[in-house]
Amino acid sequence: MTKRMRGGPALLRAARLERAQSRATAAYLLDVHPSMVLQLEGGAKRPGLQLALRIADIYGVPPAAWVRA
Repeated sequence: MTKRMRGGPALLRAARLERAQSRATAAYLLDVHPSMVLQLEGGAKRPGLQLALRIADIYGVPPAAWVRA
């Protein structure tokens, strides 16, 4: 059984794919390593406040989406 993504990871991936961007392009725009984009999309990592705000500015994913309930 696979784990279904919710919240920030799914929204970030959807926003990136909607713009037809590679992970490398997203990493460049967010000023992070491409592996960090992979970890964020996979839900393995949550962004810090500054990165969450950059994601919000670039992709429109609200910072509150990264909070685990």
